[in-house]
Amino acid sequence: MAPDGTLHIIANVHSSEMRYWYSVSASDPLNFAFAKSMVVPPQYNDKGARSDIEGYVTYPDFFTGNDGVFRLKWRQGWSNVGQIYVYEYDSATTSWSNPLGRQPVRNGWVTDEYRSPYPDRIEYNPADDFYYMSYTWRTRSSVAALTTINLIRTKDFKSWTSAAGTPLPPPYSSTTPTPWSRTFQKTRACTTRT
Repeated sequence: MAPDGTLHIIANVHSSEMRYWYSVSASDPLNFAFAKSMVVPPQYNDKGARSDIEGYVTYPDFFTGNDGVFRLKWRQGWSNVGQIYVYEYDSATTSWSNPLGRQPVRNGWVTDEYRSPYPDRIEYNPADDFYYMSYTWRTRSSVAALTTINLIRTKDFKSWTSAAGTPLPPPYSSTTPTPWSRTFQKTRACTTRT
């Protein structure tokens, strides 16, 4: 539920078209409208399949930040090619926007070896006033293809840094160095950290 009392639901998605329901008003929160997009207008290829970023939605996660802003974190793409986006809700206009414009927070589409980020929840730390997000990179659909665990942070969802404070300039890809990351190597008996 958003701070303004409206309900927001994304359901039945896994690398599939956006399916978004929202309360028409806070005074009648169970009166829902349906939308196939939130920020990006639907685009379709010549075969009729959805081709814009909101055509491949996975892992939607709504949360309200310490600043009172209602947000949505989600992954676009599929197992070995994906991106993480964060949208912000404006209750005055009842509209969503991407604080990075068209950029994702993390981008698995920009390297020679495509990757997909698998994000955890975004958590606020009152001790330093940062929001933190951990995620892993995966190169194939198998969980055995996990390659690194990363931790990044932001105060405004526009500028991101490593957990150590090193700025992370766009396009925020798997090749962008993050001083706090751990690489895992698969062995016969177990997975070891290097």
